[in-house]
Amino acid sequence: MLVSALWLVAAYFLQVVGELCLSPVGNSVVTKLAPPRVVGMMMGVWFLGSSVGNFIGGRLASFYESFPLPNLFAIVAAFGIVEKHLAARPFITGDAPTIADISMVGYLYYSEETGIDRKAFPNIEAWTKRIAALPGWKHPYDLMPRAKAG
Repeated sequence: MLVSALWLVAAYFLQVVGELCLSPVGNSVVTKLAPPRVVGMMMGVWFLGSSVGNFIGGRLASFYESFPLPNLFAIVAAFGIVEKHLAARPFITGDAPTIADISMVGYLYYSEETGIDRKAFPNIEAWTKRIAALPGWKHPYDLMPRAKAG
C-alpha cells in the first residue's frame, strides 16, 4: 500500500510549528527563572534536554522495523517501570525470589526475541543474572527447545 508523500510533509510541518511555538517559551522561562549567574548554564541544560530527547527518539526508532509502534512504546514503558522498581530491591517483591519473579521471566528473559538490548536496563540485567544463579535454574530454551526451521 502506497502512502502519499504529503503525510511526510504534513508531519514535518506540524513538528516545525510545534518547535517554533515551544522553543521561545522554553527559552524565556529558563532565562527568567534561572538565577542570573547561571543563566548560560541553564540554557545549556535546556538544549541538552532537547538533544537527549532526540537521541532517545532515535534509539527507539531503531526498533521500528521489528515491532508495531503501539507495542514498541508499551514494551519500552513496561521495561522502564520494571527497571525503576528493581532499583530498590533485588527481586520483584523484595529480598527473595517469589512466584512474581518466575512469572516475569517470560517477559524479561528473552532479550534475543524482543530485540531490546537489556544492557540499557542494568537493573533488569542484574535481576536476570540473579534469577540464573538460583539453585535448579535452567534457561527456558533448555527446557523448551526452539522449533527447527523448515
